[in-house]
Amino acid sequence: MPSYVLLIFIPFFLIISVFALQTLHKRGWNNLQERYLFTSNEFYGDKITIRSLSIDGVGSQNIVKIMVSNRGLFMKATIPFNLFSKPIMIPWTEIVEVQEKKVMFGSYKRLVVGKPFASTIDIPEKDYHKINKYIRTNG
Repeated sequence: MPSYVLLIFIPFFLIISVFALQTLHKRGWNNLQERYLFTSNEFYGDKITIRSLSIDGVGSQNIVKIMVSNRGLFMKATIPFNLFSKPIMIPWTEIVEVQEKKVMFGSYKRLVVGKPFASTIDIPEKDYHKINKYIRTNG
């Protein structure tokens, strides 16, 4: 009997995973990818760790690799999330405003990206200092 459960569970899990990945791509990453697609093979900068961030309200836990340099903010989804999401590089000049947001259990910084508006990226307050020195807002 347990083998039948696995035969049903594995395909169900794969279908749900693909659907979730596609939804994440369309909602959270698509606007940024259309405007800030990074086509080069290499980005040189400092790797930083931000375990939790949100793009257009879609949260991610440990699935986005982030690097920073004077050129901009580089983000790349990890495997298997990179099936639908290509790397992006947002120039610092495209971050037009930084807003402070308070929530019940902490606070975060909302980066408003693009003029005209492209997306928002929410970063926990405790991690914001890792990119703060690079940001030059135009807002």
